Amino acid sequence: VKPKIGKQSRNKRVLAVLKSLRGLDNDLREKVTWVSMSSLENLSFQTSDGLEVIYGGAKDAVKKNFLIKKILQEADERIVHINVTAPDNPVVRKLDR
Repeated sequence: VKPKIGKQSRNKRVLAVLKSLRGLDNDLREKVTWVSMSSLENLSFQTSDGLEVIYGGAKDAVKKNFLIKKILQEADERIVHINVTAPDNPVVRKLDR
């Protein structure tokens, strides 16, 4: 479905992306350069500073967004990858030096 200016989308994928991104910390959300969602359970995005986030589905969005913010705040090195698909077991990859 091609989006049209001024029309509200009812597409489930678009609504899931918006729900997930809406809860991100404002500073992080403003840096998002692209979003990919091949299914309702497979959302990922990248920021302008090279951070790749594998988000999964919109389920547990509040918990996932909290984890992303906490991981970035507590990082002592540059983070390049965060996977919060399973929010009870997030995966983080730091920049190799």
